[in-house]
This record gives sequence, C-alpha cells and structure tokens, in this order.
Amino acid sequence: MKTMKNILDTINCTAEKLRPESDETFLLQFDSDLEQLNERWKHLVSLSQKHNAKLRENLDLTQKLLDDIELQEKWIDKIVKDHLAREYTVHSELELAELNRKFQVSSEHMQ
Repeated sequence: MKTMKNILDTINCTAEKLRPESDETFLLQFDSDLEQLNERWKHLVSLSQKHNAKLRENLDLTQKLLDDIELQEKWIDKIVKDHLAREYTVHSELELAELNRKFQVSSEHMQ
C-alpha cells in the first residue's frame, strides 16, 4: 500500500508539472483519468481499512476463544487431579448406587 501511495503521489505531482504545458483537449482527458485513478485509490484504501478492521475483530475473537479454552483446560485438569486423589473403594451395593446417582447428577450439570 505504501508503494502504491508513493506512486500515486508521484503521478499527481507529475500531472501538476505537465498541466501548464498541455493543450486543453489533452488536459480534459488527463484530468478525467487522474480523477478516476484517485477515486479508485480512495476506494481501495476504504476496502483495505474495512478488511483490516474485520481481521482485527476476528483476531480478538480468536484470542477470546483461546482464553476460554485455556480456562476450561485448567478446570478439567483440576477435576482430573481431584478425581485421581480420591479413594473410590465401594463396599456395598448401596454405596455403589449412591456414587452412581452422584455421578449422574454431576453429568447432568456439565451438560
């Protein structure tokens, strides 16, 4: 973009230098072409700015998602660590039924 802007500036400066030496017919066509070129440049800059804004928005969204994933990973790691630290020896069918019920309640809350 910077290179293109420099080229456009050079064209505009050259046009100003040629203006006094040009005949009117050439000047009318030249001014028209130069105006079109400058308008196309403004349009290109506008599109570029919109595209850049959209990229920035998507970058921010991606960063938020990565932060959320990191938070969830920490949460899961804590749960796994807590789970592995517990003793799960079952001594009766009643105790097994109770643990199964707690597991189902926990599963429902996670969904």
